[in-house]
Amino acid sequence: MGKTNMPSFESYYWFPGRWRGHVREYTKDDLILLCEFLDLRILTIRGVHHHLHVVPRVLKPIWLVLTGLVRGGRDTWSLVAQKGVDWSPKELSKKEIEATLARAAHSLPRSRPSGGSRVEPDCRVTTL
Repeated sequence: MGKTNMPSFESYYWFPGRWRGHVREYTKDDLILLCEFLDLRILTIRGVHHHLHVVPRVLKPIWLVLTGLVRGGRDTWSLVAQKGVDWSPKELSKKEIEATLARAAHSLPRSRPSGGSRVEPDCRVTTL
């Protein structure tokens, strides 16, 4: 649990220019990284039942028990974070962004399509 099939959060967050990837769903680890990148203090991060209304009434008690037993089993993450008194956004140099994107590309899982040939991650660093 808590994994994603999307490119690493680092490559999404620090991508130079406009991100043209898939709509992103955030994992708990992505939200923690977001707070690190923005230099925010996490006040609370927890799973919540945002779509509980779609669970049939008869199944709600069972659903609540089961999702309460499974860590991260709820459908949505809720994050509340706070800026520091002298907060300002982080700025990375071009070299720092390239290094971060290279690390993110290196950490991408390698996958094999049904044909069996190896697929390399499509992660190119574009200089500004």
